[in-house]
Amino acid sequence: MPYVRINMVEFKSKEDMQRDMDELQNNMKSLFPEMRLFISMEASETSNVGIAVYDDKEAADRAVEKRKKRM
Repeated sequence: MPYVRINMVEFKSKEDMQRDMDELQNNMKSLFPEMRLFISMEASETSNVGIAVYDDKEAADRAVEKRKKRM
């Protein structure tokens, strides 16, 4: 069953946020190969909300471990 995870990330600066979003956009499939869909939106000048869809909870949990290493 599809599994959705919603995350909010606060950055130190707008430039840090833009740099992170650019890297994600360019490397999403290699960083998170099990992610089926990702939607991201700016919530403030320094925060971002992301919605990720996975095939199941186990795939989402594996992505959390990858995200922890990356961030």
